[in-house]
Amino acid sequence: NLLCYYTYDEQNPIRMGDELAWINRILTDVDLDHPTACAMNRDYATRPGSIARTVDFIGYDVYPVTGYSNQDISTVTERLEVGKKTNPNRPIYFMPQGFWYNTRVEGDLRAPTQEEFRNMVFQAIIAGASMLETYSFNSATNTPSPGRTAEEEWKIIATVYDEVSYLEPI
Repeated sequence: NLLCYYTYDEQNPIRMGDELAWINRILTDVDLDHPTACAMNRDYATRPGSIARTVDFIGYDVYPVTGYSNQDISTVTERLEVGKKTNPNRPIYFMPQGFWYNTRVEGDLRAPTQEEFRNMVFQAIIAGASMLETYSFNSATNTPSPGRTAEEEWKIIATVYDEVSYLEPI
C-alpha cells in the first residue's frame, strides 16, 4: 500500500485539469508526505496530454478479459508501453482486472481465469510496470464470478502474486 491520495479514477486530466490542479494544491498544503495516484482506463489517443502533471504515480486498470469479442489480453502491454513512453518521468503501475462486475448494464460475462490473470500480471512486469495493485478486492469477494466462490477468487490472486514475489520482487 503506497498510502497515496487517489485523486482520480478514469478521468480525463486535460478536461479536468483545473479541478485536478485544485485538488493537488489542497493536498500539498495538507500533507507533503503522501504522493498522489490515479488510474487510467483508456488509450493515449483517447486521453492525450501530460497526465504526469496531475499525479505522482500513474496506474492503468485495463479490463481486456471480460468475454467481449472486441477485447484482447495484449491490451495490457500496449497501454503500459504507451504510458511509459508518454510519461517517462512517472512510475507506472498496473491494476489487473480480477473480478466480475455484476452491476454494469450489460454486465461483464466473466472474470479472468488464473492463466489469464497471470498473463496480465507478467505482461505488466515485462512492459515495465513498477508496481501491481489489485483493485477492489471487496468487489471480487462480494460478487464472485459465476461458478466461483470468494475463496477461489482470492486463491487466483494470491497464487499469482506469490509467484511474482518469488520471481521478481516489485
